Amino acid sequence: MIKDEIVFPEYLPAIKNFRVADDKIYVLTYRRKQNKSEFYILDLDGNILKKVLVPFEWHPAYYPRYSVLNGQFYQLIKNEVTNMWNLKITQLI
Repeated sequence: MIKDEIVFPEYLPAIKNFRVADDKIYVLTYRRKQNKSEFYILDLDGNILKKVLVPFEWHPAYYPRYSVLNGQFYQLIKNEVTNMWNLKITQLI
């Protein structure tokens, strides 16, 4: 319904979601390269500081569980065999 109201500039791909932490905005996009997801790191004024690719596991059955703090990307990944959750940490900055 809101699809027609959202316009993305050509230099920024569609946004999956975002988090605000450490006086920065961390934007997860739908763009994937080499089995990694594209993140934009912006300052609070919206200026792009950095673009990074991070290993990010998408799962159609549940919403992606991740957080960002102190320049690190934390993701909970469910092991479908053991039904246990694993924490994966990736440095963003």
